[in-house]
Amino acid sequence: MNIYIKIAFVACTALVGSFIGWQKSNSEINTTQYETVIFGTVLSSDELSSVEEKETSSHFFAEAILGWTLAPDFKNQLNFGISSRKQERGNIIFEFTSLSKEKAEVKTEKFIQLLGAKLKEYNMRAKTQFDLLLDNPVTTEKSPHKSFWTMGGGIAGFFFGLFIIEFFVFFRRKN
Repeated sequence: MNIYIKIAFVACTALVGSFIGWQKSNSEINTTQYETVIFGTVLSSDELSSVEEKETSSHFFAEAILGWTLAPDFKNQLNFGISSRKQERGNIIFEFTSLSKEKAEVKTEKFIQLLGAKLKEYNMRAKTQFDLLLDNPVTTEKSPHKSFWTMGGGIAGFFFGLFIIEFFVFFRRKN
């Protein structure tokens, strides 16, 4: 088989793969999502502790709050997925996605209420004085990356073309 024919075949399969990826991104992946980010700082208001002790306790209590957001009961009460990570010491970042701005606002309110209730219950039972200072939620619109699907389809088509050529050459040598 001529090398130019092989190159042309692989190029064609890569183009077909790119076209299929582009079509898929246009037909199915048009949902715009809204990502909400809430930044929080854990505070200890224990009057008997030094500043260093307050900082240390806030640092460790931030990890407890992260654990709350991973608990199955907390997730069931929210009815939506949330990711949270500790940025530094007592700072936490909460993130979740929604299909509309209105749903993002509802989810934000529900999350803040549930977290506040959990914190209040913890302070009452453990006889502590922790508080969570939350910044205003920031909701941004996220559109899907269509170029990702186009490039992915092209790469898949390229390797599919190579596979077909090698498969053809292998069986040709066998016979």
